[in-house]
Amino acid sequence: TRNKTATPLKVQDDIYRNDVLQTAANSTLGVTFNDATTFNLTANARIVVDDFVYEDGGKQNAALFDIARGTVAFAAASVAKTGNMKISTPTATLGIRGTTGLVEVPEGASASSANNVAVKLYPDADGKVGRIEVNDRAGVRLGFLSQGASGFTIRPGAGGRFGAVPLVISPQQALRDQGIVRQVHAAQSVGRQIVSRQRALRQANPARNNLRNN
Repeated sequence: TRNKTATPLKVQDDIYRNDVLQTAANSTLGVTFNDATTFNLTANARIVVDDFVYEDGGKQNAALFDIARGTVAFAAASVAKTGNMKISTPTATLGIRGTTGLVEVPEGASASSANNVAVKLYPDADGKVGRIEVNDRAGVRLGFLSQGASGFTIRPGAGGRFGAVPLVISPQQALRDQGIVRQVHAAQSVGRQIVSRQRALRQANPARNNLRNN
């Protein structure tokens, strides 16, 4: 959805700041950004691209994605490693330090609801494990994940505050999660190829590049 107009996405379509990406009951979506950061939305998921700034070798790289609903896996890339990548949810903000993760936001989750958001960390495609810093919406640190196949449930506590409770991932959940993570890694591999082709086209046609947004 762009400027309040919903449009079906096609392969190689561009994504812009403030776009809303949403899947229906029988659809999934893989999206790769210019730095190779990739998201995989399962059915009935919704994310908003609040901000994305990336320049190869730049020092001001930053991204903010808002996962509003559903189960979404991500594989971070250059922005997380060279700049500041964050993912917001209704109850927590995640600092992504170059890694693969999975976020589950139940229907109706909000800062005032008891619907618990789950955050999980998994190894990257090369086996490396990064770090997810978990903060509440006000920026107070709740904890961090640095071990593969670990997670937190973000639960409301006393005084309207939220806490990060270690999550026990069952074998069934781990199996399901691994399938979704494999999908995001596969989407990232394909996405890198598309990004490389589009970058080559832009370099060959600078006039078109000047019309693009960040």
